[in-house]
Amino acid sequence: AGSAESVADLPESRGDPRVVSRLIDGENSTWEAEHMWLAPYQVGEPTTVFLLFDKPVTLSVLKVWNYARTPSRGARELQLSIDDVLVYKGHLRRAPEQGSAAAAAGDFGQSILFTNDPAVVAREREHVYLHHRDGGSSDAHSPDSDDDLVLLD
Repeated sequence: AGSAESVADLPESRGDPRVVSRLIDGENSTWEAEHMWLAPYQVGEPTTVFLLFDKPVTLSVLKVWNYARTPSRGARELQLSIDDVLVYKGHLRRAPEQGSAAAAAGDFGQSILFTNDPAVVAREREHVYLHHRDGGSSDAHSPDSDDDLVLLD
């Protein structure tokens, strides 16, 4: 989207550590700018990320950590295409505010499941986010959500 791949490419933000190489640096549940990526926001323009693999891979879980330094700046929606086929379209959970009860829980990543493997479902259940059309949301493990996760075959 646009010519800048991160805010560090903008003249007023030269030297900003939130560059695209931070997307996969192994530090995920954090509020430290040195482990985040921030793309310039352009109204009406999607931000696109391409991950290319040298050989075929099996994808059972996509784990996403939303932008946490200023949670309101994180992504709200995600579309995932594999080999030009849309396989997921949904909402992302906002990262918790630093110091909040949700943040104290530790890992605030969100899991998108592409498997029915019971071990994977059990391991990732607390990280599945359910967005409701009325604007509400819940985590899949909360007592007031449905007992069954909706999984893709």
